[in-house]
Amino acid sequence: MFLGNYLIFQPETGNVSQETYFCCMKVWLAVFIGGGTGSLFRFALQKGLEGYSQRFPWGTLAANVLSCLVMGWTLSKADHPVWGQNLYKHLLITGFCGGFSTFSSLIRENWQLGISGSAPSAIGYDAASFALGLGGLLSGLWLGNKSLFPS
Repeated sequence: MFLGNYLIFQPETGNVSQETYFCCMKVWLAVFIGGGTGSLFRFALQKGLEGYSQRFPWGTLAANVLSCLVMGWTLSKADHPVWGQNLYKHLLITGFCGGFSTFSSLIRENWQLGISGSAPSAIGYDAASFALGLGGLLSGLWLGNKSLFPS
């Protein structure tokens, strides 16, 4: 049986590898903790920007851009002895960034802007999401190479 890329059942012996099982459980736990933390941060950010988000979805845009920044920083640490470990990548990229950012909200908010007659805002939101998200990713890569945790 496969859980993601982790084989926990060895068909040739009929056994579950204990080492593989615990490795897999650590990864699942890291994704769980990161995802929960990212979701809480997203909720707090959304609530914090609620007063500014009446006509434009600033909270989702900020969450997606900051998530790209975190992802870029994490990816820049690929060769770092601690931050480069797969467990941290799962914690921060799959977990935290997955819980913090949201493509479905971006699509829903674009649809809402479109049906409310704000097509220029919807187009601007798309452009800003892509450009600032890419800028966040590149900034995270740059910051990661300049940070206190050099590779």
